[in-house]
Amino acid sequence: MSRLRALCLVGFMLVVMVVGFAIPAQAATNYTTITLKLKSANDNCLAWYNGSKWGFLTGDKLNAVQAGYHSAAYHRMQSGFRYIDVPIDRGSDIRSAYLTFTAYDKINTGRVVASVIRYEDDFNDGQFSTYDNFVGRDRSSSVEWNDIPAWTAGKAYKSPDISTLVQDIVDDGDWDYGGNIVLFWGDEDGDSTTNNGVCRRAFSASSSKSVTLTIVYDAGTSSTTSSTSTSVANALNSIDSRLNNLANTDMAITSDLSTLKSQMSAMVAEVQALRSQAGSGSQLSGNMDTLISTLSSVANQQEQLQKEFAAYQNSMGELKTMVQTTANKVGKVQVGTDNITKMVGSYSGGTDALDKSMGMVKTLVILCLLLVAANMAVLYLIYKRGK
Repeated sequence: MSRLRALCLVGFMLVVMVVGFAIPAQAATNYTTITLKLKSANDNCLAWYNGSKWGFLTGDKLNAVQAGYHSAAYHRMQSGFRYIDVPIDRGSDIRSAYLTFTAYDKINTGRVVASVIRYEDDFNDGQFSTYDNFVGRDRSSSVEWNDIPAWTAGKAYKSPDISTLVQDIVDDGDWDYGGNIVLFWGDEDGDSTTNNGVCRRAFSASSSKSVTLTIVYDAGTSSTTSSTSTSVANALNSIDSRLNNLANTDMAITSDLSTLKSQMSAMVAEVQALRSQAGSGSQLSGNMDTLISTLSSVANQQEQLQKEFAAYQNSMGELKTMVQTTANKVGKVQVGTDNITKMVGSYSGGTDALDKSMGMVKTLVILCLLLVAANMAVLYLIYKRGK
């Protein structure tokens, strides 16, 4: 019986080890989830085609954003959404992203609604205003959203994953922390079934149930570094621009001073020539001597002013060099920050691969433990028969 107890104890320990390996360890992540809302009624819009021209609506009068075919007078419907002040750094690793719609009502459920989702290439564009403003925005690659199933009024529905679009946005060289993301959703080519009511409608920005954008991303390095270096770079560029303007003004002043010096020299020469003709001892000659002395003093002061101004220009040149040097260093810091962010993203990818590898190792260990347990069971049966 003592051997049997020992075998049972060993078997129990093996079971505990199997269970321990089967429970995956939680990997530390630095993922951040944000849900962006439309801030204004003019941050969403609706466009549609009536067979001869396009219609457009935005602002408080827009009750529902739509996509699909509603009727001959309202089809190829498309909507736009503008999310401002997005707090994501350039180069961040986007894990997932999707739009969430709250159904406005239930319309024709047995037909096919086809649509695509795109983003705008300008990350600082303003609110929607007119159809020309809407259609004139540069659009990107798309994610298809076809065969949209029936919606029930008041229920929330998620779009397909659009992380590839958001990743393209934050990887763009023109993207900056705090930029705007503009998305478009609609039946651009009229691919939805042409039956009345074949569309999907969701609450607009006029409602608290308006369309939201959720993004899950790897925060990586702190956004403060990137945003601060960007702000410093912008300030330095502003200073450099003002210094250039001052330099242009200084050139004009230098030219004026040189002209004034020439005029003063000519004036002194003319007065000296008149003085030589006046002789000496007269009141006129005395007045002319005083005038020559005064003009000479003014000329000396002007020459001193030119020297001081030249020294000032040298100082401004040194300041401009310092500003440009600092701007270059800030640029290198920005590049370094972007590289660190990419490295962190690569590290995150590496940890994912490591997690998968560890999962395979755990599976192999579990199989080995099960094999050991099976062998022990066979040994136990042999032992029992021997008795």
